[in-house]
Amino acid sequence: GAEAESLKKRLRAAEEREEETANFVEELRKKIADKDAKIAEKDARERAVLVLLTDLKKKDKEAKEREAELEERCRQLERGLAEHSPLKTTTPADPAGAYASQGQFASVNGGVN
Repeated sequence: GAEAESLKKRLRAAEEREEETANFVEELRKKIADKDAKIAEKDARERAVLVLLTDLKKKDKEAKEREAELEERCRQLERGLAEHSPLKTTTPADPAGAYASQGQFASVNGGVN
């Protein structure tokens, strides 16, 4: 009688604790799965950012190389223009200017023709 009733109560209490424990463990598993998913998402974002950063660095390096090539090409063109310019004189440089003592430039040197 009373002993059997006491055992039934203890058994029910044990079953309830077991169910509570199982529910608690299940909740923990869900939380862990959520955390794992968030970590995986964060890792994926970090990897994507690293890929973008690496790509940007590569493009920046290529742009700087291209800029240096263009600057060198401009210098070559400027040298080429200077060498083939109709304004280039074959006479030695005159400190006052190659044509300063002639015609329209006379006023620069005091206006004497």
